[in-house]
Amino acid sequence: MHQRDGVYYFSVSHLSAALATPEEKAREIIDQLLKSAGWIIQDRTETNLDAARGVAVREFSLGHGYGEADYMLLPKAGWLAR
Repeated sequence: MHQRDGVYYFSVSHLSAALATPEEKAREIIDQLLKSAGWIIQDRTETNLDAARGVAVREFSLGHGYGEADYMLLPKAGWLAR
């Protein structure tokens, strides 16, 4: 945000961050933490389990009547035991 001639101006990125819900803000933090730990973040509609040794799938469906997980962490065999 900056001010000029008594008018405040917001960049789109600042405005969208200000309007983000607590859940959206939490997802941004979780995404960054997972990425820093070596996970690849993917949407469930574009899941590629071969993309990395560890894939975190957003909004993973748990099956009829069970809802969905915010994140499903799917490591390749042996990756977490390193």
